[in-house]
Amino acid sequence: MGGPDLAAFGDGAREGPRQTLLTRLRGNVELRWYSDDANQHDDTASFSLLTSNNEAFGLVLVESMGHGCIPISYDMPYGPAEIITDGVDGYLVPADDIDALAAAIRHITRAKPAELAPMREAAYRRALEFNDEHTTARWAEAMNEALTAKRTTA
Repeated sequence: MGGPDLAAFGDGAREGPRQTLLTRLRGNVELRWYSDDANQHDDTASFSLLTSNNEAFGLVLVESMGHGCIPISYDMPYGPAEIITDGVDGYLVPADDIDALAAAIRHITRAKPAELAPMREAAYRRALEFNDEHTTARWAEAMNEALTAKRTTA
């Protein structure tokens, strides 16, 4: 027999809303709670969820996108909206909107693989923008701008 249709990792104060969402999905769902190696599943996962209320930087989004895994995240201050372009390389749904979250999940799970392929490719390309080479280049640019600004004010 195969694995679950949906494996949910994580724990925390949002237990109630997660249980509500899983009940609404009515599928073969397995709660796996916390795992040090949850990202190992990104190669085979269809989508990932980020349902916290704040993130300084959604590294988990970039990691899953790097595997072509479509991210679905609550839109919150900082983080996800700087990483995900809604409808292009993932989905942003209003914070705490369980119905919108469930709708995004349903959309992905009901779509044909060919329909999702462009979004998976876009997610992968977007993740590359956060790799070491690109990040180092952006830091160098920011430092050069700061140095130039300091020289012009001195």
